Amino acid sequence: MNQRFSITKLFVFVAFAAVTSLIIRQAFIGADWAKAVAILVLGVGLWIGTHMVLGFLALLTSSYEAKSNPARAQSPFATDQPAPQVLPPRANESE
Repeated sequence: MNQRFSITKLFVFVAFAAVTSLIIRQAFIGADWAKAVAILVLGVGLWIGTHMVLGFLALLTSSYEAKSNPARAQSPFATDQPAPQVLPPRANESE
């Protein structure tokens, strides 16, 4: 049976929540190191959020462009000219 939650994951989550609460409490009290950590975490969050928004806008733009300009299938036999040859044909001299 595959467990979604284990006691180890629970301990890690509780430890992370405790450290986060400590940093927030110390920042409200006025500790400079806690303010710096909070600003760092906020900056990283804004950086990630900005890149997520820009990536989503690029995805929307590319999907709109693909829908508005669909690629046309091209067949080498669609015209009355022969298809381009890798090796040009030559006269058969054995006849």
